[in-house]
This record gives sequence, structure tokens and C-alpha cells, in this order.
Amino acid sequence: MKDKYNIKINPPELSSEQISKHQNFDALFAQFQDAAQTTPDDGSLKEPAPDNVRKFPAWMVKYGTGAFIAVAASLLLVFMLKQMVASVEGVVPAHQIDELLALQAPLSDFQLSFGNLTVQNAEEGETLEYHSGSKIIVPASAFVDEKGLPVKGKVDIQYREFNDHVDMFLAGVPKELDKHQNLQSVAMMEIKGSQNGNPVFLNTDKTLDVELRGKVISNFPTNDLDVFVYSTKKDAWDYKADDVVEVIAKDQVFIDSSSLGSDAELLAKAKASLASSKPLEPIKVGVPENMQVFDFDINIADFPALAKYDQNVQFIVEKSQVNDQTFAPEWNSMDMKENGENKFLLVLSREENGEKIIEEFDVYPAIIATDLSENQYRKDLEKYNAKFTQWNADVQAAVSQMKMEFNNNLNSGWAQIVNKFSIHRFGLWNCGQKVEMMDELQINANFVNEYGEDLAVDKLFISNKNKQLYYFSQFNLNDQTTTVKYHPKDNNLIWAIDENNQLLVADMPNVPADDKQFTFQMKPAAFVKSEEDIRNVLTF
Repeated sequence: MKDKYNIKINPPELSSEQISKHQNFDALFAQFQDAAQTTPDDGSLKEPAPDNVRKFPAWMVKYGTGAFIAVAASLLLVFMLKQMVASVEGVVPAHQIDELLALQAPLSDFQLSFGNLTVQNAEEGETLEYHSGSKIIVPASAFVDEKGLPVKGKVDIQYREFNDHVDMFLAGVPKELDKHQNLQSVAMMEIKGSQNGNPVFLNTDKTLDVELRGKVISNFPTNDLDVFVYSTKKDAWDYKADDVVEVIAKDQVFIDSSSLGSDAELLAKAKASLASSKPLEPIKVGVPENMQVFDFDINIADFPALAKYDQNVQFIVEKSQVNDQTFAPEWNSMDMKENGENKFLLVLSREENGEKIIEEFDVYPAIIATDLSENQYRKDLEKYNAKFTQWNADVQAAVSQMKMEFNNNLNSGWAQIVNKFSIHRFGLWNCGQKVEMMDELQINANFVNEYGEDLAVDKLFISNKNKQLYYFSQFNLNDQTTTVKYHPKDNNLIWAIDENNQLLVADMPNVPADDKQFTFQMKPAAFVKSEEDIRNVLTF
């Protein structure tokens, strides 16, 4: 080793001539060839190449190596350019664009509005809190536009929650029976994003963490809940993850056990709830001795309550109510109202000497006695007795059901929960379960109005309080009888919208599980002028 070293600091920069002097590729390649032909350092001679090994000319090796280097450099350049273009253009969120959602409200005059939240700086992210207590945790650089380019600055978030069946109904949430597997819901939300009126999307490598508030009945199991997102493209709810549920509070509702009512009161209530399904007793043939035929010209078509009777039915009245003077004058007007089973109140009015005179009678339908009518009466009576026996059993079952529901609700209430999950795109998200509606829950249903006339219903909405279900069934208006699936022993609400956009609500008797044919009487909801009115009508 040397004893002294000459270390130079800050040497002068090379001139262009000096650099050019050492840029002679041909000379460098010649040195390489000479080095390959020299004797190794160990003094041994290089073994000659076998005859079967092909030797390439020097010019081919020279220019082939240069060509290889040029191709490799070109490929590297193309790759770098693609990376640069990708970073500039971004990844187009095509899937999210396909899933843009616009729900159609069934009642156009009543819309469930969105709440407006704001991310002040998209590059930094932010935690948004809704007035319900729900939270949306937005990470930094979470949004892109339709070209996949990063969105900077302020981003508007449109957000709304569906806390019950009324919210879902007003918004037009897609929950069609069988088609959407009757999806249970303990919490649901819809979320959108925009900037300057243009939609934004989530970056493909970002998610939003959501803490969605909801409520369930206190004894409702929350261990097996899932998270679903609605796919507009497939018209289906897609499973995405398990729902992590935290119970944060329970609202206990203490009920006075004496408020259930006596057995007689429960029996009267059950009979009232099942009144529309009570079989109609057939009219006894003939005219009893204490009755008199009330012969008057009446068009049954003018009185909807008489539609269930044959045109040949005559009416009778108790002899004690009438006399010869009853039929002597001319009556100016007549009205007939249902006043019980096979019983009507007949109201006659006329004017005499400037004074209005009104007479009222209880009249009953009667059938003229013939051999044919007698035989038909006996057949109808046999059917009636069988149906009436079943109806009485249904009444007792309804009483037992009311007692059971009362005991279930005794000292119970609602539990407030938080559903925690992450979302990879905007849209409609639901926390719940898929509940299978078995075929044995299916009944053949037809619908009548408040006068007993057949009613055409194209879409029927059902809400089940016990299982926190909401769904609807789509029908063909031309069908007189349709199939409906629901749990008859649960606390249900059934409603519909007619062709005039009028809200109709069904009387809800307790239909026996083994009764596969049922008629629902649909009554118009009065004074529906606001969202609050709808909630009052459709609240359990």
C-alpha cells in the first residue's frame, strides 16, 4: 500500500471534449473482445470452443447487443408513460356510474327529503355527523369525478335515513316480495355525493366508515345481521359484510297489567276485528207471521249495500211498525242503510202543508218460499254453520293472540343500536337479514271497497312490526284473485294505492294460518294532506 495519498477536493468539471473522448462505443467493444481472448490469471490456456458451437460474427454481437438495449429502453419508456397517463387520467369509476340511483316515490306529492352534509376539504377528509347521531367518516382524498380524477375542495353529501316502514314507503325503496327476498331492516340509509351539481364517486382504493343509528324491539336478536347494498343494474340487494352492532340504550316501556281488559272486552274487540270475515247467514225462506211484505219499487244498483242480494229478493217489515196510512201517501224520497246483519234502516220522507215528514222502519230481506228456494236454503245453511264454527274459533284465537302480544310487550320497549360497517360506493345501504317467506304463508286474496264491491289493486304494501319487515307485492289489475304472503299471527299493516293515487288501508283481522282464501276490505284514508297525516294512518 502507498504511504501517502493525494486526495483532491472539488475537482473541476469535465469539458464537453473530455466527455466526448470517452464516448467511443467501438473502442470500448474492441477492448471487451481483447479481454475475452487473453490468458486467464491462473496461467492456464483457454480451452478451444467445440466445433458444434456456432460462433457469431463480431459485427452481429456488436449491433445485436445495441439493438437489445434500445428495445429494452423503449419498453421501459412506454411503461413509464402509461404510469404517468394513469396518474393523470385516473381510474374511471364505471361500475359506480352504472349504479347511480334515483328512487321513485309512490306518492309524488310526498317526498322523503335528503339532509345536506358538507366535506369542507376533500383532500383532508372529515367526520360528518347527522342529526340522528349517525356518523360518516370520510378519509383524505376519498372522492373522484366521472373521469377518475381526484376531487379537491368542498364536496356536498346528500344523506337520508329510513327509520321505519313509512320512510321506506314514501321514498319508494325497492322491497318487492320474492324478488328482493323480503329483506328485513333495522337501519337503512341512502347517500350521494356531488360538487358544483355534478356527481362524485368514491376512489377505488378508499372506503367510508359508517356508524348508522337504528332501533329494534328490545328482545330482537342482533347477532346475525348483515349489510346489503342495492344494485340498480341487477335490481337486487347484494350482501357485502357482517353487521357489527352495538346496543347503546334500551327504552323500557312499563305497561299496567290491568290495561289488557276483561275477557268480554277482548272478545268484543276480536269480533270487531274479524267482522269483515264473518260469514253471512242465509236468508230464511218465507215470511214470518209477524212480518209483512213491504212492497216498493227499488233498484238494488242504487244502493251498494244491497249488492250482495239477488234482484228478486223482497223486503219485509214488522206489522207493528206500519199501518194502512203508511202506504197511503206518496213519498218524495227514500234511503236505505245497512243496520246490522240482514237488516236495513228504511227512511222515507215527504212534504205535507210545508212540513217535512220522515218515517223510519227496520226492514229485512226475504225470499219467497218455493221448493227450489227451500232446497237452496238448506244447502246454504249447512255451509254457513261450518264457516260460522270456524269463525268462532278464529275469534277465540284472536283473543289468545292479543293476550300473548300483551304479555310480550309487558315491560319491554325499543333498543337503540349503532350499525358499524364500511361502504365502497354511494347508494342505498341496509342492515338486516333476508327472511324467507315460505309457501305456507301464501294465501289467495281478493279486495273489496268499503261497500263490498270488488276492488282492483296493482300494488299492495305490507309491514310486519314483530319482524321489522316491509315489502310490497305487485299484481295484475285484471286478476280478481291474487296471492299474498304474510305472517297472519303477527302485528301487520296492509295498505295500497288505487288508480286515482288514493291511499287505501285494509281492515286487519287475524286471519287463521290454515285459511288460504281471504277478502281484505280496503278503506280510503281520510284527510291525507301531509307526511304527518300519512304517518298517523300507517303507524301501528
